[in-house]
Amino acid sequence: MKLLRIYIVLAVSALSVFSVPAAAQDSDPVRFSFDFRGESLETVLDRIAREAEIDLVYDPDIIRGAEVYQRVQNLEIRDLLRSVLSAHGLDFLTLSSGTIVIVTVAAEDPAYGVFTGKVVDGRTGHPLPGATVMLADASGGTSTGQSGNFAISRLISGEYTIIFSYVGYEAVTKSVRIPPNERIQETVSLQPKQLTVAPVIVESHRPGVFGSYSNSNPNNGETLEAEAMMSSPIRDLSLVPGVQHGLPMNGIQLQGSQQSENRLLLDGAPVYNPHSIGKMFSAFSPHAIGRVTLNRAGFGASEASSLSGAVDLSHDLGAVGNRGATLQADPLAINLRGDYSFDLGDESSLQVMSAFRNSYWDTYRDPVLRESLRSWDQIDPLILNQTEAIETDAALYSPVDHDSELNFYDAHFASRLTINSFNELYASFYASENELNTAVLNRSIPDVNVVPFLYAAEQYQWKNRVGQISWNSLLSPRINFRTKMSYSYGSFSHSSDIRTTNAPIWFTTTLDRASFSHEIGGSGSFTELPGSIEGNNIHHFRAGSDLTYSFSSNFEVETGLHLDHVRSGVDVEEGNYLPTFSNVKSSMVSSHLTGNYRFGSFWHLSLGSRLTYLDGNQTVYAEPRISVQYDKAESRIGYWSARISGGLYRQFINEYSITNTGASAVVPGFSIWSHAGNEEIPKAYHLAGSWYLAPSENSTLRLEAYYKWQPVTNITSYRNLLTGEDLDRSEVSAFAESTEMRALGGSIRANRSVANDRISLMGGYDYSFTRVDMTSQFGKTVPAPWSDPHRVQFRMMWRVLSDLKASVRWQGIYGRTWAYREAYYNYLQLAEPINAEGFDFSSPEQDFLSPFSQVDFSLVYSPSAGRADMELRLDLVNILNRKNELEKNLVPVFENGSVTRYRTGERTMPGFYPSVSLQISF
Repeated sequence: MKLLRIYIVLAVSALSVFSVPAAAQDSDPVRFSFDFRGESLETVLDRIAREAEIDLVYDPDIIRGAEVYQRVQNLEIRDLLRSVLSAHGLDFLTLSSGTIVIVTVAAEDPAYGVFTGKVVDGRTGHPLPGATVMLADASGGTSTGQSGNFAISRLISGEYTIIFSYVGYEAVTKSVRIPPNERIQETVSLQPKQLTVAPVIVESHRPGVFGSYSNSNPNNGETLEAEAMMSSPIRDLSLVPGVQHGLPMNGIQLQGSQQSENRLLLDGAPVYNPHSIGKMFSAFSPHAIGRVTLNRAGFGASEASSLSGAVDLSHDLGAVGNRGATLQADPLAINLRGDYSFDLGDESSLQVMSAFRNSYWDTYRDPVLRESLRSWDQIDPLILNQTEAIETDAALYSPVDHDSELNFYDAHFASRLTINSFNELYASFYASENELNTAVLNRSIPDVNVVPFLYAAEQYQWKNRVGQISWNSLLSPRINFRTKMSYSYGSFSHSSDIRTTNAPIWFTTTLDRASFSHEIGGSGSFTELPGSIEGNNIHHFRAGSDLTYSFSSNFEVETGLHLDHVRSGVDVEEGNYLPTFSNVKSSMVSSHLTGNYRFGSFWHLSLGSRLTYLDGNQTVYAEPRISVQYDKAESRIGYWSARISGGLYRQFINEYSITNTGASAVVPGFSIWSHAGNEEIPKAYHLAGSWYLAPSENSTLRLEAYYKWQPVTNITSYRNLLTGEDLDRSEVSAFAESTEMRALGGSIRANRSVANDRISLMGGYDYSFTRVDMTSQFGKTVPAPWSDPHRVQFRMMWRVLSDLKASVRWQGIYGRTWAYREAYYNYLQLAEPINAEGFDFSSPEQDFLSPFSQVDFSLVYSPSAGRADMELRLDLVNILNRKNELEKNLVPVFENGSVTRYRTGERTMPGFYPSVSLQISF
């Protein structure tokens, strides 16, 4: 058979042959090194023949279309040819004349092997889920599961070059020899890059092959390295294209969607009402979270059902063998963290992390936040007069004193028991409580005959409990398995109080809910202001399993089955809104199936669907989804990668924002949760595209665009809350309605490092266009209240010295509408015409806020002192002291002892905010 193949090749070669002059034979073997990056096999053979001065003969048909991605070091010519040809099913024969003839491998069934392993952080040993494991010739690959495990099966025995990469880490290239009918296991360590630390933000579009420039920074296509100046990735979310986060009283919005349409998860378990004092800062300890995974428009079927996407936070566990403690204090809270690990032998270990954060408002009141609360806590006479809670005109009072109580804590616990390299048990727990109480004392204006003092207050309380336990295992060379159980609880309550009194009593004591109404004595009246949210709570139990099966190096299947049981309750007191009492419980069974296929050298196709059975209406809902990715390793403009994705998305657990109608509403609105009501199940269609370019080793450019059509989406119905007496007040329809929404937008991000990577620059622009059909409220379609149409950002990080880093960041937001207080549009505009001549709140799209602009500067000094590591941090927030508008309101104007008109006032965000923090780690 071998002689027959030689004769055939030589016969064909007589008609079409490539040859070069014969080489002079040296007595000592000559060794060669090459670096091939996406070159055709014909070009590679030509280059080898010329440099080695050998004769090569082959049939052009057997090498047509083959490309080579390989680095060879110091090999003799025979080993060099064998390494290059084996990946393409080719071999060679040497004739007596010295001519080398390239032939195809014998047609008998090839022997296969399997390559399995785990990708971990080289500094901490922490598993890296979602890391890319790719054959260098782009003929196949996979990504790691939640425990960092991976498996590439049905590899023809031979030698392979494999590239391992993960956002924020240096890529690693390894040569692996796969024996026939055997399994190779290996743990691969990736080292963090210089300008990054453990907190990392990860997204779905990750390049799949690597060219000249992508190798050094392979995952910047749709990922964001956490800023070295930041101790938590949550703080950097606003730097991600299409993500709105970081402004007071605003939550996280993804690409034009409202906050209620994306899920927030902690270690895969849902978190409800994760608000820290009205969303003014993160509800999670900055020393507890190690990674944020973002799933935005076009996310895959394996993720949760959601109209917008999912934000999944992961606890940060230290390295095996790491034992230490961290103490950090800033103007708002004290943070504690402890790490402990046990080496159990035989690849077994136990890692434990705990973190605790607690405010100390009673001991030290941050002056910037205190003044912000004071300026926000103002009686709104239009709202108060409408409630008829007092007999006099509220416009006749002005504030004279203010007090507030701010308390919060959150506790985190996480542990990982590693049985061996491929089996582990992981558990985590999170608990938090946040409470904000404010009170304002008002005095009547001179020369008016009314009760002299007016006292008003608000109380808010949020609680959360989340726990989960999961088992991760590489069951076989082909199967990666994970099973999990979780429980989530969230609650919120709010109340308002108001009182008029004749006694000029000043209050200075810290308030609490028990003694709140006893702080002021004297005669007068006391009234609990109606319209309170007495209670909203949600309980969510979830259990399920997921499995990834690798059929071959270029085809794998992901599947899973989950059971959810949810109970939610809403209790809105009688008052400004009609009383609403809703208690719902339901169960859901969901499954997902996705096939991931790599074909050719550059294409990656993902096709899948979710199926969800809802017991409330005994219906099965399908959510088909698809994504296609193309990676071009070498081109005239450098390395680039493009991805397009989309599908159908539904949502079965919904959040509604209800406007706060309190007389002195520091927090403009609150979120309540409900599900499985009599409204139609919300659904959305996504189409998203992204393109990543690496024109040089130190530069990247990313473009993206999205379109979302939501023919069915839920919004709060204020007509139902105010006038729906004929509705069943125990149903979701008592406070909700279905409508239509459309959102589209795009983003651009440019990154460049200079000065030997000591300085990193980023510039970006985001555009968002979102329209909601609010015919029931305004009689038309209007821009979304949460929309930031234009957002511009710039960031510079500078590693001044090895232990000294500096950061400058600027952000500008333009085109925001719905400028006035939420209650003006959602309550007063529907309750009765506003008695303020010249103001009309039926067209929120015409009410603009001034442009937002803010410049921040940070400096971090991190010296080592023996066994202790220190970090001294200086943050200068809003160094230009710009008073950015949070919202507008109406302020009465007095003339001759009476209110003659109203003018526009402003509630502004904090101005210049200096902050110093100290952290010590042992």
